[in-house]
Amino acid sequence: MTEFLLPCWYRDVEVGGPREQKTLFRALQQLIETTEANLTCNSYIAGGHYHVVLFCLNEAPPSKPDQARLEAAFAPYLPFQTLEEPFLDALVRARLGKEHMILQDAAAGRLHVAQNQYRPLAVEHASLSQEKRNQYREDWIATIKALLAEGKPFIEVFKMTFAGERLTSGFPLPQTDPFQASLFCQMLDHAQLWLWTASARQMYQDLVQSLEAFWARKGWTTPEDQLAYYNTLVTDLFKTEQRYWIEFDEPQPDPLGRVRAVFLYPRYPEQELNRLLDPREDLVAWLQAHQILGQEVARWNIDVIGENASVLLRLSYDTQLACWVLPEDQFMSQVFAWTRWLAITTGMLHKRYARAPQAPDFPTHIASYQTKERVPRKRGKGKPKDKWVTHSRTYIKVTYDVSAHTSRPTMVDPQERENATKRQNWLAQAHPGDLLYEQRIIDTFTRSYPTRKDGTRREGEVTVTHSEPKWVPLLRPTLRKRQVIKKAVASTYEEGIIPSEQETPESPQSRPSSPVSEHRGERREPTC
Repeated sequence: MTEFLLPCWYRDVEVGGPREQKTLFRALQQLIETTEANLTCNSYIAGGHYHVVLFCLNEAPPSKPDQARLEAAFAPYLPFQTLEEPFLDALVRARLGKEHMILQDAAAGRLHVAQNQYRPLAVEHASLSQEKRNQYREDWIATIKALLAEGKPFIEVFKMTFAGERLTSGFPLPQTDPFQASLFCQMLDHAQLWLWTASARQMYQDLVQSLEAFWARKGWTTPEDQLAYYNTLVTDLFKTEQRYWIEFDEPQPDPLGRVRAVFLYPRYPEQELNRLLDPREDLVAWLQAHQILGQEVARWNIDVIGENASVLLRLSYDTQLACWVLPEDQFMSQVFAWTRWLAITTGMLHKRYARAPQAPDFPTHIASYQTKERVPRKRGKGKPKDKWVTHSRTYIKVTYDVSAHTSRPTMVDPQERENATKRQNWLAQAHPGDLLYEQRIIDTFTRSYPTRKDGTRREGEVTVTHSEPKWVPLLRPTLRKRQVIKKAVASTYEEGIIPSEQETPESPQSRPSSPVSEHRGERREPTC
């Protein structure tokens, strides 16, 4: 079993909140500058609780007077917490991973102090029991919830984990390629953010019900039959160079786990490569990067991200072959729900579906958060100072509010009031919340007219052209018009069957009364 890398001395306390965490971190930062030991101070969140840890990387612990001065700063937050060996090992390895920074500080005669950034820590080890693993997983999710409660967007939390700030104990330590991490963070920084609300989820369910009736008419009963239709819908999503981050306002249950976001990005991020690599500085590296990643120019990745900021499922779509590329351990029946969701979501993002005959209005949602950064001083000379900087990310909120749409004009004509008692068509009877509208492009077609016998119209053809897309109303299958006329006639013959002459005599008293014969002169309206 691999031995842990443990510090020779450490002190860890739990503080009440982020304000106390910042205050203690500043106090320890000033004390570290007055000591000769190689000390590191970290602030982190574990299990939803705020912590500050101070540990020493020297072979010998600090002197007794230095220990007394350092422990005095922890006095308001006692008692000291005992950390497990895998957790300490993760802290030390993360510190040793910045050896180049330590050498720079030593050359300049300074001591390195970690930036006061919240780092979610997740500890896993092969020798841990299943109970411990579940506990660590729950603490990890609680840490992410604490970060989200402070206002930090989930995309920033996910970027922290991908950039290597999520610490994992064990040996060999999983190391993220810095270039790949920078490339991925660039795509996250320039992605288009969408916030998926409850009304968007309800709209998706209504569209699925409408499509089920369409599949039944087409005879598509298996996922393989429906997949070709979905591929035609999803192609519009990969025609642009836009990266899409679709985040759910609440974690959604799924067989893979609780899903929080979906990220779509190209396998060949040409824009990000040009930002990270300058051909004027290193032309060979720039050409090699474009040559290697350019082989995946037709591939797009779709990452399904769970609430624990881990990738639950990664799909790939080949735009050249118009097909899905699945992992080795997955089958189409297992991922069909996500391919269907992505196809319908494509139309929703492009405003192809609505609750009213007009394009929906998606408002913007701004998520602001603060991070502590080292910024240069505005006046005078000196080393940079730490300052809390406010950042913001703008989301496009996908919502379908029926009440915000304009309603149809009411009937004010007296003649229409008299006919109000008559049965209306399904579009007039439907509630605005039960209607769905799909924007369709009507192709140019030719309409033929036959010659009327009275001579009022001659035979001819007219070309019909629609310059703009047309909003076609849809109704959910449970509320569509039933074939009530046929059912009414059939029920009439079932209730009033007239016996044949061989079975019963022709007697007016023995013959059952038929509603068809009684009301032959008047028209019967079918009942819904």
